[in-house]
Amino acid sequence: MAIKIERNGSSGRGSSKGGTFSTGRGASRSGRNYSLPSKSQGTGLTKKSQGTTPAPAKSNYSSPSSSSRSTFSHVSGGGPIGSVAPAAPAVPTEVDNLKGDSTYQATLAALKKQLHNFTTDVGTQRSNRELDYNKALKDLGYIAPDPAAKSTGPSWNWDDTLTASGRANQNQLNDFASRGMLRSSGYADSLQDLTRSLTDQYTGIDQANTQFNTDLDRQLARAKDENTSASQTARAEAIMRRAAQYGFGV
Repeated sequence: MAIKIERNGSSGRGSSKGGTFSTGRGASRSGRNYSLPSKSQGTGLTKKSQGTTPAPAKSNYSSPSSSSRSTFSHVSGGGPIGSVAPAAPAVPTEVDNLKGDSTYQATLAALKKQLHNFTTDVGTQRSNRELDYNKALKDLGYIAPDPAAKSTGPSWNWDDTLTASGRANQNQLNDFASRGMLRSSGYADSLQDLTRSLTDQYTGIDQANTQFNTDLDRQLARAKDENTSASQTARAEAIMRRAAQYGFGV
């Protein structure tokens, strides 16, 4: 589009100093006449004969301010527009956290091993005690009552001199036989006294064995309680660590 410069008596209206220019045919009728800047403000146009071009017109649109540009970022690939805060780390469930807590798991493993070792030791003591108990009864000459028999009391091995009952009985027999008193009431009384003594020994051995196993049961129960308490304490500490790590109350 050619720009026509008119001076002093151009087809458009205006002062001789300001001049007018039109953007095309019938511009003066459309009301799109613009005044040229005065000499004091500098001219935006120069003579065409000097080979110059008109200064570019100032755009009616201004660039966004720095504050408005700061709220938007260039996004490639169709991503979201605007600044996005980093996502907060996902909080694991209590169960998952306990599974992943190495301190808690190490404590549980140590407690489990400790209880296992103690239980094994108790079992070993029971086995050894049972061997000693059975040997003591055998050495005493004890014979357990037959469950099918009507008699509820124990019987004794009177013939085996390797047992206490057998040795004591043989000594009495020899003593009373040497005096010819095997049929006397004295021999019968002596045999009853021996039977009572053997029964008392058996009762003492059996009660000691029962007490020993009862003590083991008590120790094992206490160990299990202490182990459970320690496990619960370790669990509570793990929960507190989770709360501290993710910033929330228990």
